[in-house]
Amino acid sequence: MNRLAAYKVSLRRDIGRRRVQCVADTARVMRPLVWAERVRAFFRKLGPLAAIATVPALALVMRVAFPARSCSARWCVGGLSSLTCSVF
Repeated sequence: MNRLAAYKVSLRRDIGRRRVQCVADTARVMRPLVWAERVRAFFRKLGPLAAIATVPALALVMRVAFPARSCSARWCVGGLSSLTCSVF
């Protein structure tokens, strides 16, 4: 009976050590996943702001892609492209 009790105590100690080791291993494995989840949550919060920010960005792209045709600069009359004229 004493031998059985000693084995039971030893087994409980072993189970306790293994639980601690499992917790440490799980925390180590989960660290990158927790970081990835934080990044995903951050970008989900930016979603509505990204939609608002696209309007000025689209306006800028349109202005560069389709520049104004009127140019009062002297060198534009000489045949430089309208893109060059809209920059100066």
